[in-house]
Amino acid sequence: MCRIVGLALAAGLALVITACGSGTASIPALGSPGAAAPSGGAAASAAAAASAAAASAAAAASAVPSSRPTEAATAKPTEKPTSAPTAKATAKPTSAPTALPTPTPLVATTTCTTSDGAITNTYPAEWRTVEDVPEYNCMFFDRGPILISADTGYPLVPIHVVPHAVVTFNVALLASTDPKYWNNVSRTPMTIGGLPAVLISATANGPGSYPRNTQLHGWLVDRGSGGIIILQTTGPEGDTQLAANKLVLDAMARRIVIKANPQVG
Repeated sequence: MCRIVGLALAAGLALVITACGSGTASIPALGSPGAAAPSGGAAASAAAAASAAAASAAAAASAVPSSRPTEAATAKPTEKPTSAPTAKATAKPTSAPTALPTPTPLVATTTCTTSDGAITNTYPAEWRTVEDVPEYNCMFFDRGPILISADTGYPLVPIHVVPHAVVTFNVALLASTDPKYWNNVSRTPMTIGGLPAVLISATANGPGSYPRNTQLHGWLVDRGSGGIIILQTTGPEGDTQLAANKLVLDAMARRIVIKANPQVG
């Protein structure tokens, strides 16, 4: 077998130096050890035949390998690998990420703070809230004028953000998911205003405070010894206005600010 023992560059050309076996010749010449020595005229004719065979073998060896392998090896491999992959890799990845715009707020907003300074809400500027009744300030929100229930004295609005200091988180969670009053209940742990909370979605069965098939969407926020905060909206199943109210409440929940130890100035 032959192996490459050296590589030299001269005037931009590559020269490969090979060695076969342990020396420079791999086939023993006539008359060398290991080859039979012919006698007389037979030796002469054998030498002539051997010389002719060696000459034709050398011609065949130098003619065939030097032309076709060089063309096939250098032409085709360099065309395909350099064209197709380069174009596709740089075109598509750079366009998709820059095409998506950053979401912007759809409506202007305003803020209010409860009378005790504990909660600051951000809500749509065209909506209204209670501002002249201290115990209800910044807790009830509606698109139009806020009405008061004649039966309960409670504001009649689609969105409530109401703190309850004497109700514990576990009691409120059990009540809002009680199968006697609610079905299709889902509970998702979240964080609201930096505090642990649960997002609740449920449908009223009818025996409780809400008519049958009323949809509830809201959060219970755990304030520890400070009780809870309830953020919620309700409406008839499939109501388009309820879907819009959910979007408003979700935005308010993301922006609510809750103080652990409020200070009223």
